[in-house]
Parts: sequence; structure tokens; C-alpha cells
Amino acid sequence: MRALLAILRKDLRLLARDPAGLFFTVVFPPLTAIFFGTIFSRDDGGEAISVVLVDEDGSAESRAFLARLDAAPELATRRGERAAAVAAVRKGKETAYVLVPSGFGDARRRLLFGGTARVVIGVDPSRRAEAGLLRGVVTRYLYEGVQDLFADPNEGRDLVRRARSDLAASGDTSQWARDVSRFLAAVDRFLAAIPDASDGAGDTAGSRPRWQPVDVAVEAVTRARAGPTSYFEISFPQAILWGLMMCAMSFAMTLVSERQQGTFLRLRVAPVTRTQIVGGKAAACLIVIGVVEVGLLALGRVAFGLRVTPSVVLLLALVASAVCFVGIMMLLATIGRTARAASGYATAAMLVLMMLGGGMVPVMFMPGWMRAIAVVSPVRWALLAIEGATWRGFSLSEMLLPCGVLVATGVVAFVAGVRLLRDD
Repeated sequence: MRALLAILRKDLRLLARDPAGLFFTVVFPPLTAIFFGTIFSRDDGGEAISVVLVDEDGSAESRAFLARLDAAPELATRRGERAAAVAAVRKGKETAYVLVPSGFGDARRRLLFGGTARVVIGVDPSRRAEAGLLRGVVTRYLYEGVQDLFADPNEGRDLVRRARSDLAASGDTSQWARDVSRFLAAVDRFLAAIPDASDGAGDTAGSRPRWQPVDVAVEAVTRARAGPTSYFEISFPQAILWGLMMCAMSFAMTLVSERQQGTFLRLRVAPVTRTQIVGGKAAACLIVIGVVEVGLLALGRVAFGLRVTPSVVLLLALVASAVCFVGIMMLLATIGRTARAASGYATAAMLVLMMLGGGMVPVMFMPGWMRAIAVVSPVRWALLAIEGATWRGFSLSEMLLPCGVLVATGVVAFVAGVRLLRDD
């Protein structure tokens, strides 16, 4: 036991004296968690769509419509010319542009007959979500403008008179035209019967009921705590896996260096058993992994509100993940005869496992075929176990599968590494 503890202390001292190894093992993982958590965390209210507004009509109607868009909370607007707006969207500097072409105002004044107000939205076709949202916002404020045209009876009568005049000028004598003419005359009489807001009689224009055939109400629904409340609850488990990977690679490389420099052979001829040598290395790696896991979870809970509650489930997830990567460490130490070769092989292997398992891109964002093959990566099971013990709320029985896979992977990798380990 004394020999094992001596080897353990030796490996911990070697790590502490290696600034680069210590940085990538202890400092780099929390930096990645904070960096990606900050980038992908967004305010619950969402971000306004950046839009360039272009007015080629210059009428009172176009100015009123664009003023509505300027005041819209869904949009972050600025004014510009058409060519500059198209260039800004093409280069990705703006999300979209809204163009009011010439003739917009005249079409609005001929709304009831012969006029179609046209608005052009320019947007990158790959940004379908923003395009759909922007189209809905523009449509909303267009129809609000139509409502205001009828809010004042005098303006409404002007629209009706213009429509009747255009209909008469068209020379259409069909039954449809006669029916439309009678309808417009009835609307004109109805509007004439409404008291003028300027004479002080009756209700003011602002208090009259507005035509609104559909009303969409939005109810606030508190988000359930079954999923991550912020991206930090995704980025910190990923950072733990980066820390585990760095620990495994660091200790594996020290073992490769000891074999290459003859230190391992000298230990073998000393009164120290092979089990004590390997056990000391594994114990040191296990301790550092545990410190990284607990430290990252504590930082996430204190500084970023991670839902971390000490429990048997959490302990099981952390221990199983640590056992798995200690085994991987031992296997990595046998894949190359020199430190340079082993480092290259280990880096390539670990990056593939991280990419497949969700250590770089969360599994939920992967295409279906990648999610299907992610089960071969221990990173995927370690993430599932840690997330299950935090925000997923796994029960003890639900933790058995991911933790069982992790422990089995660690044991198999450790045994294989010990058997393949050579003295030279």
C-alpha cells in the first residue's frame, strides 16, 4: 500500500509541475463551459430581427406604415436605400429588408376597388424561421393600418367614394358590378350616419370599436423544470467531459513517457509489483477526475444556477464516469511506443468520441443518423448520466443503464490496457 501511495503522490506532483497539463486539465474545461454557455444562452424574450426599411413611394401612407414598423418591438429597424439594403442582406449584415414600392399609397387609397398594396420582403432563403416571423409581423401592421382607415368615418367615406368612382369609370355593367355598387352605397350611408369625432357628439374615434374578426391571446405559461433552464446546464456537463478527456490523456502520456525514458522499467525491477504501479497511476487519475467533476459542478451551481443536488444518483454518475475514463487512460497509454505517436493517436480517438457523443454539439441537435451511432461513444453515456443526475431528473433505476455501460467500458478498457502494457 505504501508503494502504491508513493506512486500516486508522484503522479500528482508531476501534474502539478506541468503548467500546460494543469491548465488543460483544471482551467480549460470551465472556460469552455462559460464561453459556450454565454454564447448560446439567450434572453427568454428573444432578439429583435434586424431589418432595413426602404421607402420608394414617399407617400403619407408609406410613411405611416414604416413608422409602425419602426415602433414594432419585434424589429430592430433602420432606414436605407434599396441597393444598400440588398447588399447588407447579401453580406449577412442585416437579416432582411422591407421595401415599400412606388404606388403603395395610391393602392391603399383604392383599397376597396382596383388597388392592391404591395410590400416586398428581401431575406436570405436559408433563414426560413426569420422569414416566416417577419412576414407575419409585416402583415399584422399592414392590417392595423387598414383598421385605422375606417376608424375615422370621413376617411372611410373617402375610400368608398373613390371605389364607387373607379367602379363607374371601369364601364363594367355586369350583375357583379351592380351588386358591388349597391354594397358600396350602403357602406357610404352607414358611415355617414356615424357622428363625426370633430363635432364632440357621441364617442371619439379612439373609443369606437375596431373591426377585429380574430383575436389571438397569448397566455404566460411557466416553463416546466423537466428540461435545461439555460444553456449552462448543457455546457457544464460537456465541460466535465472535456476535463475527463484531458485527465485521461495527461496521465496516459506520462505513462508513455515513463516507458520511453525507462522509468517504468526501473520501477518494475524495484520491489514494487506491477499492480501497485498501475494502481497508483489509476488512483491518481481517479482523484484528479473527481476534483474536476466536483469543482465544475460547484462552480456551475454557485455562479450559473445549475440544479445540482447531492444525491446517490449524482454520486453514481460521477463515479461511473470517472471509472470509465480511468480505463480509457490505461488503454490510451498502450497505443504508441513514443509520446508523440501516442499523443497523436489519443487526440484523434478522443476527438472522434467527443464529436459522436455530444461533447462538441449536443446530441439533441444532431441529425438522426448521428444520434443512432452516438451509442458507441462513452462520452454519450457519461453526458446522459451527468445530465440525468442534474436537470433530467433520472431515478436510480433509470441511471443503471448509462452507469452500467460506463463501468463496463472502463473495466474492459483498463484490463485491455494492462494486458497490452509493456515494460519498454
